[in-house]
Amino acid sequence: MISEHQSTVNENMPLRSALYYGRTMEKLLQDRNLYRAKRIPIPTPEFYIFYNGRKEMPEEKVLKLSDGYIAKTEAPMLELTVKLININLPTGHRLLQECLPLYEYSWFIERIRSYLQSDDMDRDTAVTLAVKDSVREGIFADFVREHGTEVQNMLYTQFNMDDALEVRYEEGVEDGMERGIRQGMERGMERGMERGRTQGKQQLLVHLVCGKLQKGEAPEKIAADLLTDREEIDRICRAYEECGPEEAAVLARLEE
Repeated sequence: MISEHQSTVNENMPLRSALYYGRTMEKLLQDRNLYRAKRIPIPTPEFYIFYNGRKEMPEEKVLKLSDGYIAKTEAPMLELTVKLININLPTGHRLLQECLPLYEYSWFIERIRSYLQSDDMDRDTAVTLAVKDSVREGIFADFVREHGTEVQNMLYTQFNMDDALEVRYEEGVEDGMERGIRQGMERGMERGMERGRTQGKQQLLVHLVCGKLQKGEAPEKIAADLLTDREEIDRICRAYEECGPEEAAVLARLEE
């Protein structure tokens, strides 16, 4: 089974799952086996997304690789389906009843969000109170007691990252629209919007990585904390080493 957790809707998950599957099979099979005449038995693949974002989604949804094909055919020669399962607590999905750790995780995230609905409560306070609630109510209490600090740091980063990316995304769209309007061409607008989104996410990532590097954190820990591809983190780290702590210089080096 190949699965991934998502807090944002990503229509490219079937494509990503296909890449994950290919890499996994390369590790499982030796090259010489592929040239044998006898069929090689392989595990039956299953693909899932566990979604707990704030955008409203159905309890389950099926995403298909063929949805992204430029040329649509009735029976595509290559197909891959991914089942998206909404694990937000209010959905009451049966998986939450069958899998206690998943239920406890969803309960924990829902408790944080309920605190955040209060206008006078910041994210750090909401996370701290949710951790205390989990211990008091026995929701993965042992794990929180042992790793409480790591859990809180991860959640501070994740919730701030989600909101910051959303703000950067909106800013990127606005900047792109302004450039597109000035050009007076629909194609120019679309390119400007896409570039704005990309630049906004890149700037945010560089900002977060530089801050962590200044604290002496290792690249592998940064990649894990920010849920980002290790190669991208290493690329930023190399630019940081070459240019110093100035974020503008790091961004300029990355664009070269």
